[in-house]
Amino acid sequence: MTAAAVRPMREEDWPAVRYIYQEGIDTGHATFEAEASDWDGFDRSRLALHRFVAGTVDGRILGWAAVSPASPT
Repeated sequence: MTAAAVRPMREEDWPAVRYIYQEGIDTGHATFEAEASDWDGFDRSRLALHRFVAGTVDGRILGWAAVSPASPT
C-alpha cells in the first residue's frame, strides 16, 4: 500500500492533474467538458483556495479535487 498525503495543488502539478482529468473525460466519468484545458483555463475556472492533490512521498500525483463556482458572486 502506498502512503499518500493531501496538499494544495500547485501549478507544477498541472501535467499530472491534466493527465488524470483527461483520462476521466475520455471515459465519460469526469465532466461534461470534451477536453482538459490548459493551465490558464483551469486556473481561471477553479477557486484557488479549493484545489488539492493527493500525492506520494516521492511526488507522484494519485488524484486531485477542485471546486468551481456554481454562480457568479
